[in-house]
Amino acid sequence: MKHTDAKGLFTADGCFRKGKLIDLKHTADSALKSVSSIKHVIVVRRSNNSTDMLSGRDYWWHEIVPCQPNKSPLEPTDAEDPLMITWKLVQKHKINVLGLSPTFIKSMIAHGKEPVDSHDLSSLNAIGSTGEPWNPAPWKWLFEVVCKGTRPIINYSGGTEISGGIVMDNPLLPLKPAAFSAPCPGIAADILDTNGMSVKNQVGELVIRKPWIGMTRGFWRDNDKYLDTYWSSWNDIWVHGDWGMVDTEGHWYILGRSDDTINIAGKRLGPSEVESVLVNHPAVVEAAAIGVPSDIKGNDLVCYCVLSPGNKSSVELQNDLQTQIINELGKPLKPKKIKFVTDLPKTRNGKVMRRIIRAAHLNTIDIDYDNIVNPEAVEEILSAV
Repeated sequence: MKHTDAKGLFTADGCFRKGKLIDLKHTADSALKSVSSIKHVIVVRRSNNSTDMLSGRDYWWHEIVPCQPNKSPLEPTDAEDPLMITWKLVQKHKINVLGLSPTFIKSMIAHGKEPVDSHDLSSLNAIGSTGEPWNPAPWKWLFEVVCKGTRPIINYSGGTEISGGIVMDNPLLPLKPAAFSAPCPGIAADILDTNGMSVKNQVGELVIRKPWIGMTRGFWRDNDKYLDTYWSSWNDIWVHGDWGMVDTEGHWYILGRSDDTINIAGKRLGPSEVESVLVNHPAVVEAAAIGVPSDIKGNDLVCYCVLSPGNKSSVELQNDLQTQIINELGKPLKPKKIKFVTDLPKTRNGKVMRRIIRAAHLNTIDIDYDNIVNPEAVEEILSAV
């Protein structure tokens, strides 16, 4: 908001996450102490919690919006102006296309098929998903239980700085669990190894080789950072910052941020590769893999797992999960530790914060809690180390 000189903010009094009240208005007020440009705050009544309203700045949505005119003149803008309870909803509003996150599906798996089967989803034609990588097991559960094996899951990945997508699924092309059918139209995507060579069936950097219609020209008031972030690896090639892979059948995979890479004895390992193996085990509903310093290997692999209801942590389960990783990824990648927790630290949009997990595991003194929606998960990791 500072960088864009924002004048208005829409928020809510609060929301609920796993039954716990999140005081959004209080969070907004704290942030606005350092944003002098904001003149108006519109608050939607959602949770009916006690809310402080600043006279002359804060307004309730239900009081100010209904009395506004039905029509408003269009506002001309320049191309570079600054911008920017589920199954029951489907049944009630006859939703045709529903957007879901992998994190949401992982949380649904723990409740079984009943919440799905008890609602009429016949209006649903397709599922859309973006924002974070899939693991095969949750994708299959969504496809088989919700989509009944007939509705396509349109997986889509891009970014604000792309002004759209890089790779996506297409209902006219074959689908694979956790994969993308092809690059988006007009996107010259590729996967490069450390020498800048195109590779297949091998993890590498996701890049774009040619200009596209929505490409970003720079960061707001920081063009040098923009060039360093996206254009400094190879000449005239955009580097998105994600690991990717293309298989022999032409399906694309995004395997997490390349700055999350774990280098173990010279092998580059994407965290999602390990996490996919772990959540394929019926006892594990969610997992995070991190690298910690090792004098011998450079990094050791450490995993944190959230168990599905009815399962308990045990040495036997740890050994079982270690064996599963060895069988699928090789003995050199055997985890040094596998720990069980009740939750993983996440952002407000549900992304697992591996950086915070690593900092907590290493007992780093300065942990930034500002963007964590469930700080108690960090405390659990600190106590589990």
